Amino acid sequence: MVGTITPVVYGASNCAHWYGLMGIYTLAQTGGAATTGLLFGGAGATMRRLYSWDRPEVLAAIGFLSLIGALSDLKLLPFTVPSPSWQVPQRWKRFPPVAMAACYGFGIGLGVATRIPLASFYVVFATCIAMASIPLGMTLMALLGAMRAVTVAIVARTQPASSNAPTRLNAILAVSPLIAYVDGIALSVIAALCLCQLVRGLFASQ
Repeated sequence: MVGTITPVVYGASNCAHWYGLMGIYTLAQTGGAATTGLLFGGAGATMRRLYSWDRPEVLAAIGFLSLIGALSDLKLLPFTVPSPSWQVPQRWKRFPPVAMAACYGFGIGLGVATRIPLASFYVVFATCIAMASIPLGMTLMALLGAMRAVTVAIVARTQPASSNAPTRLNAILAVSPLIAYVDGIALSVIAALCLCQLVRGLFASQ
C-alpha cells in the first residue's frame, strides 16, 4: 500500500494531493478496524452470556498472550505469529486514486483479512473479546487502525526521495524490524503489568 498511494511509485506528486489520499486511507483503515472491533466486541458479549469470566482470568489470558507475542516480536522464540496469506487485490490499483485509497485502507484496516505483521494485533483482538463490549471494542480497534495508518504515513513521508521506486520502498520496509522491536518491548511491559496485577490480587484476597 505504501508503494501505491505515496510518491514511491508516482514520484514527487502534489503534496496536497498526497495528504488528501493519506487522509482518505487513514479514515478508511480506521473504519475497517472499527468494523473488526464491532465483530469481536459482539462475539465477546455473546460469549460472556454463556460463560462469565472475571478479572483475574482476563489478566492471565492477556498477560500470557502478551508474553508469547513479545518473545515472537523480539525474535527470542523460533516462530512467527499466524497470519493470513491473502492480500488486497492488485487490480484495485486501477481504481481512481480516491477509491483505491479507500479500498486499500478498509481492507487492511480489518486487520484479520490480510497479513498480520505484529503479535500485538492478537493481544488487541483478545482484549476486545475479553471486554465483551461493542463500543469499547470498536474504540480500541479504531485507535489501533488509526495508529497503524499514521505510522505508515510518517515512515513514508520521511524517507528520502528516490527516482527508483523499489529502492525507496525497500528503505521504508527496512524500518519494520525497528517497529517489531518496539512492539515487543510494549508487549513485555503489558505482560509485566498483568503479572503485577495478578500477584497484587492474590495477596489482597488472602
